[in-house]
Amino acid sequence: MATRHRAERRFHQGGQVERGRGSRRVRVGHVVPRVRLHGWTSRRARATASVSTVSVFFTAIAAMAIINPGFTSADVKLNDSGVWVTRSDRAMVGRFNVAAQLLDGAVVAGSSAFDVMQQGDTVLVRDTKAGTVSPVDVAGLRLTGSAPVSATFQTGLGATSVGILDPDTGTLWVLPAADVASFSAQTTAPTATKLAKGGVLAVGTDGGVHVAAAADATLTSVALDDTGRPSGAQRSTLAGVRPGDALSITAVGAQTVVLDRTTGSLILPNGTKVALKGADTAELQGPGPGS
Repeated sequence: MATRHRAERRFHQGGQVERGRGSRRVRVGHVVPRVRLHGWTSRRARATASVSTVSVFFTAIAAMAIINPGFTSADVKLNDSGVWVTRSDRAMVGRFNVAAQLLDGAVVAGSSAFDVMQQGDTVLVRDTKAGTVSPVDVAGLRLTGSAPVSATFQTGLGATSVGILDPDTGTLWVLPAADVASFSAQTTAPTATKLAKGGVLAVGTDGGVHVAAAADATLTSVALDDTGRPSGAQRSTLAGVRPGDALSITAVGAQTVVLDRTTGSLILPNGTKVALKGADTAELQGPGPGS
């Protein structure tokens, strides 16, 4: 993923909150802050539960997609007492036990260039230097295999599904998180091919996978069937998007919101475009549940 200048909200010892500067975040769902614990930082963890002191409830999507001084957010599922956090200087991924309020275990990543994705007790470690994605055995505190995933690929985790996008070839894979260790770009059958190059990926908390591409102004969405498998790709047009526009995408439940920084607008699920002042420094928050 491209490096983003983000406004950040982190918990520090003593409950103090630090706000980052120089960026705005478009909030399209409830916000749960990134957790920082003596150098440990949560990354892209997702959740369905909210923390009472920082939660906001959904209203209409149009009302939610507004510029607001923002925070880097991570939705984390707290009812399993496990929030996975990272410490890059030690190449470690640790589990913060919410009930006990302490770190109770850790696994070692392959390098210092890594990130963690979480949906409940499904946890994946993405190592961009090694070019791998590895599931975490949350009970045994160990990595359980790894799949080769190029650092140029985009990945996302939602519900029990993983989306993997090769933006250079326009190839998209959607697979159960339980199968990710056996993924291979050479042998795993893609879910969609010949998408426009340069697309951006988002995986919703419902497991749906979405790709927005400026090159041909398309939105490709893959929903899951009753068995949790992809049910086929549906494509629609992103009105007003031009080749070369800088896009980002997020999901609110099964619906998408696309930010076009070039034209300074948001594209809502019904196709409505909303002008957005300061869109060049705005950031969409990560995928969240619907209202």
